[in-house]
Amino acid sequence: HAQEVWDTLESQKGMVDTLHETHKSLIDFRINEIIKTLTIFSVIILPISAVAGIFGMNAVAMPLVDHASGFWIIIGMVTLLSGGMLVYFKLRKWL
Repeated sequence: HAQEVWDTLESQKGMVDTLHETHKSLIDFRINEIIKTLTIFSVIILPISAVAGIFGMNAVAMPLVDHASGFWIIIGMVTLLSGGMLVYFKLRKWL
């Protein structure tokens, strides 16, 4: 009788180990998807932050600062840069 109980326990231990590995694999896949999304978000935000940092300086000879439509040109540059990144990620099938 003890041998039957032992065999049942071994069988159930194997099943629990298999379920644990499957669960771990699913969690790893989900974490990888989240990290990919956060990485893409940060790569799109990085150029916007760089442009904002550069044009936020109080330098004398900043380009487009004295231009009448300078603000809209900079907004257009940032939008094109972000849109270009999104298109690139779509073409690479990362999104």
